[in-house]
Amino acid sequence: MKKYKELSFACPEAQLVRLATVLQSGFHVDGTVGDSIFSLLSAIPGFTKTYIAEEIHTVFLNGDALDDMETVVYGPHATIALAGAMPGLAGAIVRKGSPWGALRKTRAVEHRDHSGDHVDVLIKLFNTVAVDKGADLFTGGVRINTRDLVHFLELRPSLLYSFVDITLDVDPLEADKLVEAIASFDQLLVCVRRL
Repeated sequence: MKKYKELSFACPEAQLVRLATVLQSGFHVDGTVGDSIFSLLSAIPGFTKTYIAEEIHTVFLNGDALDDMETVVYGPHATIALAGAMPGLAGAIVRKGSPWGALRKTRAVEHRDHSGDHVDVLIKLFNTVAVDKGADLFTGGVRINTRDLVHFLELRPSLLYSFVDITLDVDPLEADKLVEAIASFDQLLVCVRRL
């Protein structure tokens, strides 16, 4: 398994909730072709069977809305987007089990049997799912694309300057040097401690 640089810092709880919105851009998990969406999510701390069934109302796999959480991911790269209930007709159409689900346009995908092959899954969290799970994911550590984090922090300097005790691996960093220090990395493991 590839080793990623670890960015670690502490921040107040209110700022951690703000940081969780970067997960709209996604975080990475390792899986294998043949894993279902449900099995991948179940392996993530906090994503219990009850939470998945009752709180996740909208699921996309590679851009297509789905009803079945047992749908198998395929790769080598896959993107899963998750949200709670979404408003309006569009929300009703993409909602799991919707009577208007037939109005969805989905692509026909040819699946080749590569069961057991590694797949890098990008999981994007929106609305209530990001709020419910984001802070806990960061305190447990999440692997995210550095360019997404850099762009996010550049637009939110007050959030960036709320970070304290920052380290990149074991090297201490000041908040005003953080963006420059991480910009050259593709992905980082981000671990946050609550203040």
